[in-house]
Amino acid sequence: MDNAEMNWAARHEVTLFMVLAFAISWSVWPLVLLNPASSAIVPFGPAVAAVVVAGSARGRQGLRDLLGQLLRFRGRLRWFGLAVVLPAIAITLAAVGATVLGAQSPDAPTAADVIVLPAMILSTVILVGLFEEIGWRGFALPALQVRLGFLGAALVVGVTWAMWHLPLLISDPTRQRPAAQFVILVVAQSVVFAYVYGRTRGSLPVVILLHACINSSVQFVFPRFEDDDYGIVWWCLTGVFVVLAIVVVARPRYYPGSIQV
Repeated sequence: MDNAEMNWAARHEVTLFMVLAFAISWSVWPLVLLNPASSAIVPFGPAVAAVVVAGSARGRQGLRDLLGQLLRFRGRLRWFGLAVVLPAIAITLAAVGATVLGAQSPDAPTAADVIVLPAMILSTVILVGLFEEIGWRGFALPALQVRLGFLGAALVVGVTWAMWHLPLLISDPTRQRPAAQFVILVVAQSVVFAYVYGRTRGSLPVVILLHACINSSVQFVFPRFEDDDYGIVWWCLTGVFVVLAIVVVARPRYYPGSIQV
C-alpha cells in the first residue's frame, strides 16, 4: 500500500473499522433463517477489523502498538483484582435488588456450579473479551478519544457496541438479553470500561478480564431467575452500572488521558 492509500485509510480509520467489524460479524446472520439455533453473529469481527485497519492505516508500527496492548500487565495487579471483584459485587447487588423488588430468591449455586465457573470465565476471556476488546477498547476508543474526549468516545463506542449485538437481540431464540436493559447496560459499561482502560494506561488484559467476569457472572446467576423476575434482575444490574457510569462522569478530574496506540 502506497502513502496516499495509507493516508486515506488513516483519515477514515474509525469508519473503516466500524464497517468491517459489522460486515464480518453480521455475515452469518442470514443463516439463522435456515437454522434458528445457529449463532447470529461472528464474535471475532471487531478483532479482525482492528488488526486489518491498524495495519492498513498505520503500518507495521500501528499493528505492533495495537497488539502490544495485550502485554500491558506490569504494575496493574490491583486493577486485575478490581476486574474480578467488581462484577461479583455488581451481580450480587443486582440479585439482592431484584429480591427486594419482589423477585423470588434464586436457588443457591451447588458445588458443581462453582467448579464450572472458572472454566466459564476462561472460555469467555477468549470468545468474548479478547475478540471484542481488541476492537472496541484497543482500537476504536483511543482513536475516537483524540477527537471527542473521554466521555464522547466512550458513548460513541457504547452505542456502536450495543448496535453490534443487534442480531443476538433479534434472532436469539432463548431471549437471554432483554433488549431495553441490555442496550442501556452496554452503554453504561462502555463508560466504565473506558475509565478502567484509561487508568491502566491501555491495558487490554484488565479490560478483557473485566468483560469476561461480568458476562460469566450474568450467565452464572441470572438464569436462576424466572419469568418476570428475569427482567427485574436485568434492570437492577443495569441500574448498578448506570450509577457507576454517573460516578465516573461526575468526577472529571479523574478522567484518564488519551491513550495513543
